[in-house]
Amino acid sequence: MIKINVLINNKLFIANLYDLDVSKELISLFPLKIRMDSLEHEKFFNFDKLFTSNPKKVEAINKGDIMLFGSSCLVLFYESFSTNYSYTKIGEFVDKEGASKALNIKDIVISMFI
Repeated sequence: MIKINVLINNKLFIANLYDLDVSKELISLFPLKIRMDSLEHEKFFNFDKLFTSNPKKVEAINKGDIMLFGSSCLVLFYESFSTNYSYTKIGEFVDKEGASKALNIKDIVISMFI
């Protein structure tokens, strides 16, 4: 696991990323500051860059999950739910409840760094 810091609207959270190529590629962009868009259960950001992906049907998403949709869309989930979509699992927040509350607001800016 690779420990990273995630600042969500000025509140600091710790996340653990799996030791994968996609995680290392994401970390190579650090420090990273992005404004994320919203969908029903998640915040997402589409990069101009393609990441190494290995999508698998996950069936269940847990709040606090960090995943890649396709090869360029970073997704942070703030609710748990069932899905038929495929994702590449990247990692998860340590404080799932706290991160979930911080992510579940309309406009957020995320900063990621080591």
